[in-house]
Amino acid sequence: LPLIYVGGLISRVKMEEVLEAGFQGLQVARALVHDTDFVKKIHSGEIECSGCKHSNYCIGRMYTLEMKCHHCVENLPESLKAEIQDAEDRL
Repeated sequence: LPLIYVGGLISRVKMEEVLEAGFQGLQVARALVHDTDFVKKIHSGEIECSGCKHSNYCIGRMYTLEMKCHHCVENLPESLKAEIQDAEDRL
C-alpha cells in the first residue's frame, strides 16, 4: 500500500530519510506556506532547509484568513510577534 508521509518536513536531509524509509511521497505544506518556491529551491540546491520555524501561526489562520506565514504578514502586533518568537524559541 503506497504511503505518503505527512508531518512538517522542512529539510532535504529529512525528506531523503523519509523516502529512503519506504514512503512513496511526502507532504511539505508548511514549508510551502513559508516560501512558495521551496520545492524548486531544494531541487536546485539553492537551499537545504526551509526558513519555517513551526510557530503554527499559519495553522491559526487556516480557516479564518488567507493562509500565510507570519513572515509574509505586514503590521503584526508586537504582542503577537513576541508570542511567535517564544513558540519558535521553544522548538
